[in-house]
Amino acid sequence: MDYRKVLEGMTTQRMRMLIWYYGMRLGRWIGTLLLRRTQGRSAYPVCTFDRTKMNFSKLHRELIEMGYQPNYATFHDVGEIFNMRYLYYKDGVLRQEHIRVFNDELRGHDEIAYEHDFWAHFHAETLCELGDEAIDALNGAIDICVI
Repeated sequence: MDYRKVLEGMTTQRMRMLIWYYGMRLGRWIGTLLLRRTQGRSAYPVCTFDRTKMNFSKLHRELIEMGYQPNYATFHDVGEIFNMRYLYYKDGVLRQEHIRVFNDELRGHDEIAYEHDFWAHFHAETLCELGDEAIDALNGAIDICVI
């Protein structure tokens, strides 16, 4: 097959789209391979709920009002709708409460923020359960957002 003829017939937009599509797939595969990231839900479930009665956009707004912010620099677990984090200092160390919202449950953990110590965050050296106050506040937000 003469690939020059194939390439001549493609538009620039189509070529960009194909490069982006296959580049993203390759990047995701390399990231999973190099970082040994499994495709599954993270540990530390906080609460479960009925997805048919949950208003997810209201929950997102409620979490923002509580001080959470979108966490863009993170892996997305399978089935995750969105994830957010709450930054705070404890003993001079920047930490985060990281939560993930799925269609049937909310999971979260506490850990050192990657801005403070990237390698400790990357290797999950400081990963632990959320505190009772955080869990109570998140359950309160869930209760508010149930239709």
